[in-house]
Amino acid sequence: MNTKLTAVIISGLVLAGCATGPDDPPPHMGRVKFMMYDHTKRAMTQTVEFFDAPPARPFKLIALITAEGTYHEETVLTEAIRYKARQLGADGVIRKEPWPYNRHLYRADAIVFDSPAPPSAPTTKQ
Repeated sequence: MNTKLTAVIISGLVLAGCATGPDDPPPHMGRVKFMMYDHTKRAMTQTVEFFDAPPARPFKLIALITAEGTYHEETVLTEAIRYKARQLGADGVIRKEPWPYNRHLYRADAIVFDSPAPPSAPTTKQ
């Protein structure tokens, strides 16, 4: 077999192995820690809402999720926190201010809503 063709095939296999889907854990999951407040088993959720303050709807706090990293890793660590919240069956996370010490500790409270979201108001076409 041609060495050039072999290199192309191997490169393709390596790149295919690096692709991640919506249910694949993001990078840095090993740095995520959590403490459960509620040990109810829940199915993994598809989406998690982000809040900067407690939402107006009634909710229950189920876990504290943290990830330690540098200032420049906020995006990837927030994605890892979101994924952990999905794994725990959370409907949303309330972000907390990072704790700056020699590294940043990114934190969020995982929550589940007490009741389903109210239906959206019907829209009328004119």
